[in-house]
Amino acid sequence: MRVPAQITTKAKLRYAFLNKPNFITERYQVDLYDLPEETKKLLLITEYIKQNQYEDKDYKLTVKRNTPCKVTINNHDFNGVIGNGTEAEVTIQTMRVSFKNNEMFVCSMKDIKITNLITNTTEEL
Repeated sequence: MRVPAQITTKAKLRYAFLNKPNFITERYQVDLYDLPEETKKLLLITEYIKQNQYEDKDYKLTVKRNTPCKVTINNHDFNGVIGNGTEAEVTIQTMRVSFKNNEMFVCSMKDIKITNLITNTTEEL
């Protein structure tokens, strides 16, 4: 099975650092979970998706980038707080790269279209 260069999928968001970098990685990032089965199959080949052992053995995908990601709601730019459980359509870019003589896939987020915004913050959970 070939992995496309770009995948648009529905997902729930967790720990969204989209308008400011994550304080640990210093990158813009978000965890995607509750992914459709077809998306999981595609991303499992990349070995980039990881199984989260603590949440009903669901799969999660952490996507990152060095610059802010375009986030929209109803075709309008959004810069507010995105709480855990927010539902969205996420466009993921996949790239095959070589690192120390090993080929691997890298996934990054291109854009996020929020379909159901949850406004709680991680401190409230």
